[in-house]
Amino acid sequence: MADVTDKSIECLILGVGNILWADEGFGVRAVERFNELFEVTSPKVRIEDGGTLGMYLLEPICETRKLLILDCCDFHGKGAELRILRDDDVRAWSSTKISPHQTGMNDILAAAMLLGKEPEEIAVVGLQPALLDDYGGSLSPEAKAQLTPAAGAA
Repeated sequence: MADVTDKSIECLILGVGNILWADEGFGVRAVERFNELFEVTSPKVRIEDGGTLGMYLLEPICETRKLLILDCCDFHGKGAELRILRDDDVRAWSSTKISPHQTGMNDILAAAMLLGKEPEEIAVVGLQPALLDDYGGSLSPEAKAQLTPAAGAA
């Protein structure tokens, strides 16, 4: 990983998730919708499809001052409920993994903290999944209906 002494990315808008696992792919699809709706011209702002890259996301996260994550989140809400999480709510969200075999955002954020390079601000636009048991399927209709509101919230 590059030695980063200053934050070269002012804001990273990061969509994460597995597009082959129903609503788990919400974050990736939401960042795609963001790109359809908004034109970002600042070189200090990056919009990324983080997919299921896990620890490969550590470097851009360490280079970021403000991190906004779009993701499928289990915050025990009703299906397709959209929430914006900040501060302590982000810590609680990141401690829950929907997929037990993947590196969670909690692992990546903890690694950035141990390196002393965690983002100054972190927020999450999260969707409570309505459907997870459709492997190879797309987003549920309820989750699809939340793509534009999530992109707007970002």
